[in-house]
Amino acid sequence: MRLRILALAGHLNPPPATVCQARKPLRRLLGISLIEALVCLGLIALAATVLVRILPSASQGAISSEYHLDAAFLGRTLLEQARSQGFEEVSPREGKLVQTEVRDQVESLQEFLYSLEVTSPAPSQKNVWVTVSWREPNGQKSLVIETILTER
Repeated sequence: MRLRILALAGHLNPPPATVCQARKPLRRLLGISLIEALVCLGLIALAATVLVRILPSASQGAISSEYHLDAAFLGRTLLEQARSQGFEEVSPREGKLVQTEVRDQVESLQEFLYSLEVTSPAPSQKNVWVTVSWREPNGQKSLVIETILTER
């Protein structure tokens, strides 16, 4: 009976691993780490590619927003000039404004074309529209601002 218990005890507690057997799990771990590292590098490369494609369009969007702000400022200025002229003196006109800008030691010109249109639906009322147009790399853009003037 005592031999039987010792035999069972040997099955419950396996003999200690040899040096060769102990290295196998370590090799598997290193292989998985290498695969994980390669997958991680692949994901980083993919993310970098996406960022390289997005950043130029983001900077172009910032430039486009700047042009839009300049056009809005010009349009509001023209409407305020029309308001300050007085009701009878407001008349249609057209023109252009050329803006010089220096970025990264490169000088560029931006041209804004504007028109002021006036209609009179009633004797004591004038509708005034200001249209400001400019060119961007992705095409022609324009902004329209409208107001109503009344005789005081």
